[in-house]
Amino acid sequence: MSEFKFSVIIPVYNAEKFVRKAVESALMQEETGEVILIEDKSPDNALDICRQLVDEHPDRVRLFRHWFGRNRGAGMSRNLGIKKAKFPYIAFLDADDVFLENRFANAKSIFTNDNSIDGVYGNVEVLKDNQIIEVVGIRQGIKPQDLFAEMGPIGSSGYFLMSAITIKKTVFKKTGGFGTFKIGEDTFLWMKLAILCKLVSNEDNRPIAQYIMHGANITLQSSFMMTELRPKLYFLLSIWGLSKKIKNWQMNAIISNGLYHSKINRNKKYSFLFKFLMLLYK
Repeated sequence: MSEFKFSVIIPVYNAEKFVRKAVESALMQEETGEVILIEDKSPDNALDICRQLVDEHPDRVRLFRHWFGRNRGAGMSRNLGIKKAKFPYIAFLDADDVFLENRFANAKSIFTNDNSIDGVYGNVEVLKDNQIIEVVGIRQGIKPQDLFAEMGPIGSSGYFLMSAITIKKTVFKKTGGFGTFKIGEDTFLWMKLAILCKLVSNEDNRPIAQYIMHGANITLQSSFMMTELRPKLYFLLSIWGLSKKIKNWQMNAIISNGLYHSKINRNKKYSFLFKFLMLLYK
């Protein structure tokens, strides 16, 4: 049934060694209606490989680029993919990661049984040198209304990775898309989703995807994300929260975390802004 087909969005940058395997892992899922490749002015041979994949799978693989073939970053590439998606459910996959067997089975069942659910998240196994080093996910049993407070970076009950969430396309009308910055753009969206939407666990501890660690992983720059970009992320989230009139306790959590990371980073500009916002939300 077409309503249970998923659009899988894959930004492609410097991924000629990986992108074919990523696409094939998405195509092996019977629920995958299409794979959308967004080639982001990759400096390697990835564009040619993307074109080959379209030729090999013309009914299921589509290729897009930004205007004038420019590089816009993963967040903007995923936003473009969302706009181009044909199917009502969206999943994301980085070009150097893979989906595991039955990636969408639980999500499909959950969406089918409860139309009020906006998104379903699961676990991802992290591989380094072909060895599983950890499984990343959110503790089960968290109610949707408690997710924002419980999940990282606000809470301590874990977090989900890019390849672990499936979302209704209509949700993006409420939340907007990914951030335009190059690190933390996904965290920005996940926090917005947790505030405004009904997200649930797929109720299965088994991983549904693999995150492959290697030297070029941008996510490995977590210390930079913590010290340099977290204050900006929380400030942008607070501005978004003002526009959406989110609950006071949610805004206070954003502001207090923003002030904390501003102090760690010794960023006087953001410290002042968060102190001002804190006065407004006392």
